[in-house]
Amino acid sequence: MRFGTIIAIAVIMVLGWLSCSAAAPIQKVQGTIVELEEGFLWLKPDNQTTPRKFVLTWKARFNPPKLPLKGDHVQVLYKDKEEGAVVYGLNYLRSASDASGPNK
Repeated sequence: MRFGTIIAIAVIMVLGWLSCSAAAPIQKVQGTIVELEEGFLWLKPDNQTTPRKFVLTWKARFNPPKLPLKGDHVQVLYKDKEEGAVVYGLNYLRSASDASGPNK
């Protein structure tokens, strides 16, 4: 009986470890935000011409902490999941207001 319990625990631990290691890695892409919609962000990557759709969730980390704006140049940290490319972090490289400069 004790041996069966040890085997069951070992199997559960191995399956847990395999599921963690098989998860999709966090990927990075840089580009310009071309559209924002509730729960979604479209980014035109630096090396592509067509925008890519990303899913924004409440647990995404913004560095510095501010809301994204159309025209911001950002680095997106994401994972490919069933619901799409889910954003885990957004690092601002240049904001849209910096690109326009001061009005003279």
